[in-house]
Amino acid sequence: MTIVEFYDYHCPPCIASHPDVEQVRTTETNLRFVFGQLPIFGSHSIMAARAAIAANRQGLFEPFHAALMTANARLDMDAIFATAAAVGLDAERLRADMRDPEILQYLDEIRRLAEELGVTGTPAFMVGDEILFGGATAEDLTAALERQHHQHHPQHRPSGPFGPR
Repeated sequence: MTIVEFYDYHCPPCIASHPDVEQVRTTETNLRFVFGQLPIFGSHSIMAARAAIAANRQGLFEPFHAALMTANARLDMDAIFATAAAVGLDAERLRADMRDPEILQYLDEIRRLAEELGVTGTPAFMVGDEILFGGATAEDLTAALERQHHQHHPQHRPSGPFGPR
């Protein structure tokens, strides 16, 4: 099963949902989680998203993502690069990677996917073929996963007078 989270590092409900998202990511088996940066809160949001994607090239996306989500500060460029340094990212390489057209293209692809799905705000979670809009708790995400599992893997029903033949 796949969950795609559309989020922005400056989105209070995204930040509030982060611990629940992490709980589901660590407790659910056979789960593919896709981080869909949807920077809708201005230029600092765009720069934070570009930095997070670029951090993946140094193998540090997840710690950088977690640090940005728990920063408790406005993520201007100084804060973004201070956070990058704190998780061990090479700042010069990060700056160079942030300028790579592939990163801008990836952000555009995520934006187009969100538009196709009717996602206009953050957070939103695509769980299988179901979309949850707004902040989600671990219980919300787990329930959506269970609904998707049951929808795509219906239980065997006995044949006979009380079931299909």
